Amino acid sequence: MNGLTVTCQGKTLSLSAGQVAILGRGQVNSLDINDPRVSREQVKLSWGSNGWMFENIGKSPAYIVGNLVTRQMITEPFDIQLVDNSGPVLSFFPEQMPNQQVPAPSGQTETTQSPQNIPTAIADTAANGTDNQPGIPPGFVPQQGNPQGVVPQPGFVPQPGVPLGFVPQPGFVPQPGVPQGFVPQPGYPQGFVPQPGFVPQQAYPQGFVPQPGYPQGFVPQNRVASNAEVVTKEVLNIFFPFKAWIKNKELFELPRILVAIYGLAPIAFLAIFLSTSGATVGQFSWAFSLFFAPLWAIIFWFIIKPGKITAKGYGYIAIVLVAEIVLWGGAGSSIVASLEKATGITSLTNPFLDIISPGIIEEGTKLLPVIIIALLNIKNKEFGVKFWMYLGSISGIMAGTLEAQGYISSSVQIFPIAVTTPSGQQFQQNFAGVDITGLFLVAFRSLDDAFSHSIWVAISAAFVGLAVAFPKRKIQLILGGLAVPVILHALNDYFTSLNSSFGSYLWLGIQMVSVFLFLSYTVSLTSIERSVKHSALFRGQSIYMDEPSVQSEEQNE
Repeated sequence: MNGLTVTCQGKTLSLSAGQVAILGRGQVNSLDINDPRVSREQVKLSWGSNGWMFENIGKSPAYIVGNLVTRQMITEPFDIQLVDNSGPVLSFFPEQMPNQQVPAPSGQTETTQSPQNIPTAIADTAANGTDNQPGIPPGFVPQQGNPQGVVPQPGFVPQPGVPLGFVPQPGFVPQPGVPQGFVPQPGYPQGFVPQPGFVPQQAYPQGFVPQPGYPQGFVPQNRVASNAEVVTKEVLNIFFPFKAWIKNKELFELPRILVAIYGLAPIAFLAIFLSTSGATVGQFSWAFSLFFAPLWAIIFWFIIKPGKITAKGYGYIAIVLVAEIVLWGGAGSSIVASLEKATGITSLTNPFLDIISPGIIEEGTKLLPVIIIALLNIKNKEFGVKFWMYLGSISGIMAGTLEAQGYISSSVQIFPIAVTTPSGQQFQQNFAGVDITGLFLVAFRSLDDAFSHSIWVAISAAFVGLAVAFPKRKIQLILGGLAVPVILHALNDYFTSLNSSFGSYLWLGIQMVSVFLFLSYTVSLTSIERSVKHSALFRGQSIYMDEPSVQSEEQNE
C-alpha cells in the first residue's frame, strides 16, 4: 500500500493508503501542531484514487513557497508552511509502489514501460515480423515505443526511456542537458527538465516553469509576494485584522452594539439637527427622550431578572408599548390628559385630590394593558411573577418618555441663525434656546420621568403577577398593588407643587422611598408569594410553587 509520512515540529505521523488524518492544535488530532495560531482542525489528509490529497480546512492560511494553497495532490516530497513565514512547517514524504502507474502528459494515453503493457499488435509484430502489417516495409521490426504502423525516418534509432507511443516531429533535436529519451511538452522552455515523477497538467500555462519547492502539478494562483509585501501584510493583519473582526461573532453581541449606538447617536443627532432647516422642538424632545429610554429597559432587565423572554413575551412587550403610545401620545391632547381634565382637578395643591389625578388616572392607564394581558394568562405557568413586573416597567418607561417629550417641548425654543463662512458662503443653522431653569428641566425630564413612572408601575405589576398565580384573590392583589404607587405618585406631585426648598426635600424623600420599595420588591417577590400562599386572607395555591401540596390542601378545605 502507498504510505505517507508527515513531519512537523519534530513529530512524525505515518499513514497508510485509505486512511484520513486531521492535523491541528490539540492532542485529539492525528498530529498535534503546537501553535496557538493554528486551528484545532487545520489540515485534512485523505487518500483517493489519484493518491494523497492535502486540504487546508482551518482558519489560518497555508503556503507553498510563499503562495497560498488550499488543496494539493501529494505525489512527491515537499513542504507546506502554515499561518505565515514564521509558522510551523509540514513536510510530506509519499511512498510509491515499484510499479505505480503515473498519469501521462495531457493528450497521451496512460501506460507504463512494463513489457506486459505493450499493445498486442506491437508485441505480435516484434515476434512474427511485419509481413502482415499494412504500410510497413517487409522485414521491418518496430522498436518498443513505435506505435503500430509507424515507420521512423531513415537513421532514427529509438532511445531508451522514450515513452511508449512517442513519435518525434520532423526536425526534433534533443537539447543539451536533457536526459536521453526525454520528450518535451508544449509550453516547456528550451532546456527545461522536470524532476523525476513530474507529470505536466493541463492547467499549466504555456511557458510556465515550476520553481524549486513546488510540488508536482502545483500552479500558484497569484505571483509570489515579495518580502516587503509579506511584511506589510503581516503588519496590517496585526494592527487591523479586519477579516478576523468580521468573522468574530462576539463583535456583534448586544452590549457592543449598544456601545456603538449610544456613542454615535448624539453626534448623528447633532449633525442631522444642524443640517435640517425645518427642525422642530418636537423632534428635538423626541430624540432627547428616546436616547435614555432603552437604557432604563436594559438596566431593569438586569435588576428584575425576568428570565428568558419567549417570542410571546416579546409580543406582549410590543402590545404594551403600542397601548401606552395610544393612551399617552399627543401630549396635552392625549387620552390621559383628557381624563385628567374631565375630573375638574386643575392644580396639584391637594394631596387627596392628587390621589385621583394624577394618581389613579396615570397609574391606572399605565397598568391597564398589563392587567388585560395578565387576565388572559390566568393560571398560565409560562410567565413568572418577575416577568409581569418587568412588563410593567416597560409600560412605565414608554409613558414617562411620552410625558417627558411634552415637557421638553415646552421648555426649549429652536431658532435659526444665519452663519457666514470665511469664504463668504452663507447658510442657516438651528440652535436650541433654553434658560438655566429650563436646562435643568430638560435634564430631569429626560432622565427621571421614564425612571419614576417605570418603578411605580413595576411595583403594581408585581402584584398583577401574584394575581396570575393566585386567581382566587386576583381583585384584592391587583387593587392592593395599585394603591402603593398611586399614593407615592400623588405625594410626589403634591410636594413638587409646593415650590419651596422644604417641598423639594419632601419630594426627594418620596423618590427615595419609591426606589427603596422597587429594589426591595425585586429581591423579595418569591418570599412575598410564599407569604401570600400561607396567609388566611389570601388563602390559595400558587401555580408556580409547591404543586404537590395542592391536592392535599384542597382536601383539608
